[in-house]
Amino acid sequence: ENLTDPILTGRELQGIPKLYANIPDHTASESAWYASASHFGNNIVDLGIHDLRTPTAQEIAASQAATAGKNHPMAWRYFPGVGGFGSAVNEFTTFPSEMVYTEALVGRGEVAWSRPTWEQNPTQSHIINTLADLPVLHMLPALAAKGSVNLVLPDQPSRVLVGGAA
Repeated sequence: ENLTDPILTGRELQGIPKLYANIPDHTASESAWYASASHFGNNIVDLGIHDLRTPTAQEIAASQAATAGKNHPMAWRYFPGVGGFGSAVNEFTTFPSEMVYTEALVGRGEVAWSRPTWEQNPTQSHIINTLADLPVLHMLPALAAKGSVNLVLPDQPSRVLVGGAA
């Protein structure tokens, strides 16, 4: 995120994981899309989608079937106790959402994480480097889409999952 409001409301209130970054407008052509994020002038990640094309009817149907009823991403809300010892809040959360696509293209995606030092990004380098260390097990088609996301569903509120972390 590049604004404080969505970071605070998402991360602190709902447990949605977020990093602060400068996120310039993405660049796009007919066949590719690129974006990046940085902090204090140091790169965090570069993203790209190549070979963009309109999805087939079969791909749309398969995507809809694969995501049906799965609008409840899970997160973890953790705050250390005052002074940094123990936990003040330690719980798993879920935050239902509703996505509406007005346009979509699919393609071959790529993600290139940077590895900032503590001096380059003192508050987030350990998080970014951990993300960079995660293995890529399988690549799915990438999606470049236009649309909207509703993060407030009155009949499906965000909530703490019962039996969360101790």
